Amino acid sequence: MMAVPITTEPELEVGEPVELWETPYFSQGSIGTIYDVAPDGRFLMLKFPDTSDTKSARIHVFLDWLTEIEERMEASD
Repeated sequence: MMAVPITTEPELEVGEPVELWETPYFSQGSIGTIYDVAPDGRFLMLKFPDTSDTKSARIHVFLDWLTEIEERMEASD
């Protein structure tokens, strides 16, 4: 991912490209771009997990979580 500084006043001026990061980020061509940029320049992206850390490759799936929350709320009454 690269960024290029620009100014538009008093005239258009384009700066040198700057690499933002080297590590690959998650992308699926059929889904589209998996990042977004806020108006203030901050961004959110999905990044490939570090394969040297097996904990980062785990996915936790919670089934029927709404029922569990309802049961816990009833128990606390």
